Amino acid sequence: MKLETYEEGQEGVTVMAFNKEKSGVMESLQARVKKCKDIQDPQRRRRAVGNLQTLVKHLNELETENLHGLWLVTNNQIDFQQVPSQYVEDWGIKNYALWSEIPRAYLEDVFNNDQTRHAVFCEKNKMTHQEGTMHKSRNLGTIVDFSKMETSFVAYGKNMSPKITITMTPKMMAMIPQNMSWQEVMGEFEKREKMEIHGKVAKVLEKIHHPKECNLLLYSKDIPTALEEYAVKELFVMRKEVDVIRLAQASNCKLWIVDPVEAGDVSEKLEKDFSGMIGVRYFAVV
Repeated sequence: MKLETYEEGQEGVTVMAFNKEKSGVMESLQARVKKCKDIQDPQRRRRAVGNLQTLVKHLNELETENLHGLWLVTNNQIDFQQVPSQYVEDWGIKNYALWSEIPRAYLEDVFNNDQTRHAVFCEKNKMTHQEGTMHKSRNLGTIVDFSKMETSFVAYGKNMSPKITITMTPKMMAMIPQNMSWQEVMGEFEKREKMEIHGKVAKVLEKIHHPKECNLLLYSKDIPTALEEYAVKELFVMRKEVDVIRLAQASNCKLWIVDPVEAGDVSEKLEKDFSGMIGVRYFAVV
């Protein structure tokens, strides 16, 4: 499903209630109104109390005993999103939550992110295939062996049988002999993906010492103009360089966002020695 969310930085109230008794939700909201009246900053207090009171009034007017859906409130305006019950059940989405500020990244992940990753939880000889994103997951059933996996995956579990631990397949990204939360499993994916990009950066930096390939490289002061001229084939850039990233997204180059993994890694060299970015041209400049 797709959910319309507010722009980053907007304050508001987010309520998720799936077949939840309205009376319980209202009690929580009233308690939050009372708490927000103690906010010292007058503008923040006015916004918080106003959004909550708007929602309280709206929910009071609903002729139903149970609430099901997602309410986003900002600037005293309400946006209601219907959420299919099957979607909630399939992904085990938390039944009820209330935030004083919109957790935009969470909402985007739970409702809009369909780029799922896969893992296999191993408990002795039992292997359970799991699928999900950072903030949602579900079990897809048991598998007999890793060869049944058709996509890249991480295997994990503290009590793996010896038979499992000696089994490796090309699709397996890692085998981790410990129990982990789903967020930790997703963190392993992110770490390995970052390290793959680090490997690409290292290969590009090697071109500096090659008499011919060094002419393909672009450095920070030349990159914005080259992007505007659609002359950049690949760009490796630190995440904080938002202006350059926007330029790259508007061009036809392959964009690689570089994040640090550990102290002293290649991202640190990119940051210190190359102002956080390096590019590769389509054609060498002689």
